[in-house]
Amino acid sequence: NVKSKVGICADGSNGISSKIIKKNKKLKKIPALEWEIRVSDDLYNKFSDYARFDFGFIDEGYVWIFPKKYHLSVGVAAVGKIDFKLSAVLEKYLSEIGITGINHIEKHGYIIPLSSSIKKIVNNRILLVGDALGVADPIVFEGISYAILSGKLAADAIITGKLEPKDVIKIYKKNLAKKIFRELKFAEFCSILVYRYPSIRKLLFKKYGDKLVNFMTGIITENAKYSSLFLNPLSYLKLIRYYFRSVQRSEENEREVNSDV
Repeated sequence: NVKSKVGICADGSNGISSKIIKKNKKLKKIPALEWEIRVSDDLYNKFSDYARFDFGFIDEGYVWIFPKKYHLSVGVAAVGKIDFKLSAVLEKYLSEIGITGINHIEKHGYIIPLSSSIKKIVNNRILLVGDALGVADPIVFEGISYAILSGKLAADAIITGKLEPKDVIKIYKKNLAKKIFRELKFAEFCSILVYRYPSIRKLLFKKYGDKLVNFMTGIITENAKYSSLFLNPLSYLKLIRYYFRSVQRSEENEREVNSDV
């Protein structure tokens, strides 16, 4: 038996702590499948210099492939309700990008938890962190960065609150709201645009593809924030300007077609 004034629970999305606490039922769990594959040197070298993320290959989800030291990691994650097998998606994806003759394969399944609410993240003296808290990015589903940050915030709250449970919980919830869930709210809005409105996603990728890639790289490396994108008025002005230019070009093309007819 172990006794403690405060406990930090980092036992994952399916751990016992979240069940004991009866965590927020709004927590969304994203199914993901990852294959670690070994291929010929020629195929490995073809994909060894970059990470590839393909949006639009499936509805409300994406597939990826990126290199590791001696093999390739290929995966798929689906946000919406799925009526297909993720393994079938990966098989089709590998075929379309030209990966055949796999020498070895290891298959792993994951559940990625998503939450944008801080309700019921603590219970008396228990603090949830990481996947137990549900702090994965709702666009790329990367959870390590926020998991580490939530662990640090929990530790800081315990130290600052001097092991007084009420003070610890108050500090932890305040810091989570400011440093994690504020960003997740903005990220959640981005994910709606990316996954539910493919026409908007296509327009944004076409016009701002390179900038968006650099921005997402900054998010993952903690050098950028979603809030900085949404709180910058220029972001909206650029998008509106591009939208009206697109409409204008469409109308001009339509007039040209009508005149030819």
